[in-house]
Amino acid sequence: MPDPAGGERLLARDCKVSYKQDHYMEPRRVESPDDYENGTRKPKVDEIPVWIVKIKVPKKYVLIYDRTEADQEELQKGYQQGLDDETRQTGNSAEENI
Repeated sequence: MPDPAGGERLLARDCKVSYKQDHYMEPRRVESPDDYENGTRKPKVDEIPVWIVKIKVPKKYVLIYDRTEADQEELQKGYQQGLDDETRQTGNSAEENI
């Protein structure tokens, strides 16, 4: 499951966050005849579990957003809290062997 801490931060800003588990159908890399569907030249398909995150952001945040402006205090707070540290970012690292 995705890290819910990011969703909690968005909820504090009146954003709506929803999570849904789904499967991504990825064609298998053909390395042998066993990788084809029976009787066809199409590769077999693997189901990979993924999380779909849906975020609804209020217009007031979309309208005032400007790439040239960044709140330096908020950036400094994030760096001090270690939010840029890759070890704190969680994901599907435990499921890499799928």
